[in-house]
Amino acid sequence: QESLLLDEILRLAKKYNLITRIASHAGDGNIHLNILKGDDETYEEWDERVKANQQELYAFIYAHGGRLSGEHGIGYKRKALMKEFTDPGELEMMMDIKRALDPNNILNPGKIFDIDEKA
Repeated sequence: QESLLLDEILRLAKKYNLITRIASHAGDGNIHLNILKGDDETYEEWDERVKANQQELYAFIYAHGGRLSGEHGIGYKRKALMKEFTDPGELEMMMDIKRALDPNNILNPGKIFDIDEKA
């Protein structure tokens, strides 16, 4: 399946005219996709294409059993995407665990999801 994903990343990069770089962790299936902005384009133009790319890429990833992740957590940038693509039951379970282990919400508040919301 790794080849399918790499092929899809390349297909979408061409479709949206994006410069991509990939780094990975050998053996565990995690990859880091970096999308670089060209010098000759505005941030707004680039960001619009990146967001369209993300929609298609994450739909592909979830359809093939993958999940959105981050080496140091989802972070603020992908928080909305996690909510959009993660099964509401899974997200609620994660929030329940967060509430149980961090009842005062002091450990990275708002980093993965907003604890006061429902999935």
